[in-house]
Amino acid sequence: MKTQQWTTGLLLIAAPLLFNGAFLMLASRFDYPAVLHHPAGEVLTRFAAGGMSLLGTWYVMLLAALMMIPLALITAKPFAERHEKAAIVFGVLAGLVQALGLARWVFVTPYLAKTYDSSDATIATQNAIEVIFTAFNHYLGVGIGEHLGYLFTGVWTLIMARGLWEANRRGFAIVGTVSGVGILLGLGEATGAVWAQIATVMGYLLWAAWLIALGGNTIYTAIRPARVSSTKFVSFAASLIALLLGTVSVANAQETQTARPESTLYVHAFRSPLIGLEYRRSDFGIYAGRYTTIISRNSEGDSEDTWFNKIGVTYYFGTPFVKQNRSRLESFVSVAYMRGTANSWRDKNAGFIDTGVRYNLGRGFEARIGTGVLFGEGHSPRVNPTPGISYSIPLR
Repeated sequence: MKTQQWTTGLLLIAAPLLFNGAFLMLASRFDYPAVLHHPAGEVLTRFAAGGMSLLGTWYVMLLAALMMIPLALITAKPFAERHEKAAIVFGVLAGLVQALGLARWVFVTPYLAKTYDSSDATIATQNAIEVIFTAFNHYLGVGIGEHLGYLFTGVWTLIMARGLWEANRRGFAIVGTVSGVGILLGLGEATGAVWAQIATVMGYLLWAAWLIALGGNTIYTAIRPARVSSTKFVSFAASLIALLLGTVSVANAQETQTARPESTLYVHAFRSPLIGLEYRRSDFGIYAGRYTTIISRNSEGDSEDTWFNKIGVTYYFGTPFVKQNRSRLESFVSVAYMRGTANSWRDKNAGFIDTGVRYNLGRGFEARIGTGVLFGEGHSPRVNPTPGISYSIPLR
């Protein structure tokens, strides 16, 4: 039993890390997926220039997509026993259609790019290749990989979330439901809607953190059967995702001279600094919203989530010892007032100080990671990891 739990947990962690790592490498080296909106000839030329390392990254993406198949088979019974058959069907379909969509980059595009970039290629040949490449992108990419991939992955996630809810694992169920809905909203990308693109990115990031959290919880229960609040594992998983996003972004970022906007509105989706909004002008920001953490236990000794209302200010500054434009990488320090709304912190005042770094991932998306200290009346200080995922909107 423990061997199966370890296998399940490791697969749940490895699949999203492998996929997101490869995706981020493609985003930084190949400008994927934005490059798909460029002329076909430009995409093929850039692909040919990428060489074997770029092809290898696409192959890793393909393998990561195929990992969804054993993942669906091994998780259906323990996480969605009453819906086992449906979970298997939609999970396997999700892996298959995404693999089919990605396979074109491994088995079709290399030949097209090589022929297109050949010195012997005539204008007529290049025009024909552009038509073929565009057709494959629309059929295997947009139709099979994205549209059906979003549909089957979103439905599979909701089925799993339903099973977790029925097993009284409400925290995991809620996070899974939110991520599943976000992925399904990606079906609107076909209309060119910006909100659909944002929902897809946020949904998949949360989905990756959810899978890693489930994996961590599965391994933890194999070692210690006592249940632990889902927030601990979601926080840990989000920290890994934020660290992965930041590491790849910094390692591959090209220096940019784009000036930072004078004013910015941040939509914060997770703990750093909170779930809410922040208005930033120059180097200073002010924010308000909700914050959740694990700082108490119930009568049975299990960890439980505690929520706070939070308002605070942030100061942003250049990261010491790192030669990186501040529009890409930046440090921050934040001070906040909080008031508890649940458990032993209900109606009690608290303060929070944290510091960390923010990474600009491009297209408005940012990842944050840091550490904070929570202190308040009647409680000893607590250290909190503060991962975060945000979307920024320039105001001027």
